[in-house]
Amino acid sequence: MVKYLFRIDDICSGTNAKIAIKLLRVFEKFKIKATWAIIPANKDLSIISKNPLGHKYSPFLSRLKKNNQVFCQHGYTHKFNEKDSEFKGDSLQTQYKKIMAGRKLLLKKEINTKVFSAPRHSYDNLTIKALIKAGFKINYDGVGFFPYFYNGIIQVPCNLWPNLMSFPYGVQTICIHPNNLTENKLKKLRKFIMENRAKIESVEKVEKLINKSPLQIPGIFAAIFKIPNLYSGFIKSDQND
Repeated sequence: MVKYLFRIDDICSGTNAKIAIKLLRVFEKFKIKATWAIIPANKDLSIISKNPLGHKYSPFLSRLKKNNQVFCQHGYTHKFNEKDSEFKGDSLQTQYKKIMAGRKLLLKKEINTKVFSAPRHSYDNLTIKALIKAGFKINYDGVGFFPYFYNGIIQVPCNLWPNLMSFPYGVQTICIHPNNLTENKLKKLRKFIMENRAKIESVEKVEKLINKSPLQIPGIFAAIFKIPNLYSGFIKSDQND
């Protein structure tokens, strides 16, 4: 059995307004609770669209709330250190300060989320410790085919767009960046949703299920969770603190 989740990345005032709104309309039409990864204080100029949400950003967030979409804190500023990561390689204190600074900004927008995803899917064990300290329950950058508990937090696997290949089992996240979503890809996305609507869930549903009965994966699948890089885009989690 396979289940699909949707995560929409790099949401900020600079996100492409036309595509973001069209994407939300698709989820509204099919009554899908996608996870929207919000950058609290974006400073990454490379993800600023020529057609940004701008003054429409706050109303857009309100519309997401009204439609019961799920929020996720996507880092803090989306700016990277010498390791090409916003978090990996920094001290526990530094990471915690960044995470909390972003959390406070989202709370001012009345967004209180327990889901976190690190930009570029890059983090280490200290990031996980900082997330737990900050009150987060889900790291939306797990590695593998199923959600699982690791280091005291729920890890939900995330794949990268346009990986729509289907395995016959597991929980697969389709990660979408609106600024890179063309009309043709949006058309393919609609078709995919129409064909697979019964298999689409929300990360909240996954959390409830795993809290009720933590998923136990036998044999080789247990080892898969420990593979540092399943594919390009996942960054190795340091084992040394």
